[in-house]
Amino acid sequence: MITISRYFIAALFITLFGANAFAGHDDIHIHDVTIRATTPNAGATAIYAMIHNHGDEQDKLVGGRVTFAKKVEIHEMKLDGDVMRMREIEGGLVIPSDGMAHLAKGGNHMMVMGLSEPIKLDGAYEVTFSFEKAGDITVPAVVISLSGKAKQDHSHKDHDHNEHKH
Repeated sequence: MITISRYFIAALFITLFGANAFAGHDDIHIHDVTIRATTPNAGATAIYAMIHNHGDEQDKLVGGRVTFAKKVEIHEMKLDGDVMRMREIEGGLVIPSDGMAHLAKGGNHMMVMGLSEPIKLDGAYEVTFSFEKAGDITVPAVVISLSGKAKQDHSHKDHDHNEHKH
């Protein structure tokens, strides 16, 4: 039986798909990071990503930072009766050991508030994810339009998510 280390797999993904495909620190790996473009006067936007914890202990996403806004919070969307409500996740978002968290439209996401500039489709942006144990991990983000489409095809058709431990 052939055993392939997760570090070899991480190096392979970075080589094949670039840093945004699979960026990480120790046991926490972040990929498919996107940020929504904004209209010129918008005060907020959202960041989405896939976060994998390949470690033996849970970690928590406790916040984040960007250079283009005053504040980043971890938010969730929940149905309250017939109304969808957004609120901050107090204490952070748990990433279970050998598990993952999907930050996506209509669910958990990073809310970016107090924008100092509009987010443009052709812009280059970085996002710092702050974890309780892993610390800060800074990764590039692909800008998606308000309709949710990227300017360029940054899909990972050949990226098999089944290779990640879940």
